[in-house]
Amino acid sequence: MDDTKAQIRAFLERSLGHSGFGDEEDIFGMAGVTSLFAIELVLHIEEAFGVALGDNDLDRDNLRSVRALVDLVERKRRSGSG
Repeated sequence: MDDTKAQIRAFLERSLGHSGFGDEEDIFGMAGVTSLFAIELVLHIEEAFGVALGDNDLDRDNLRSVRALVDLVERKRRSGSG
């Protein structure tokens, strides 16, 4: 889980030019976050972690924070989605 969190955090820092994200910080409340970024985030999660995200996974609450993203990846891995 720590590796997953580190990879997600690195992607966010690289993509948004911010650092020091709190685990619960609302990503969508930050400057620079657009609908295009949301698509890039979903594609990154799928490619980096080998999971397939379905329509039900694309709820904003699943993508809102580092913790939510880690939980989503771990849940998809446990379910064998990939």
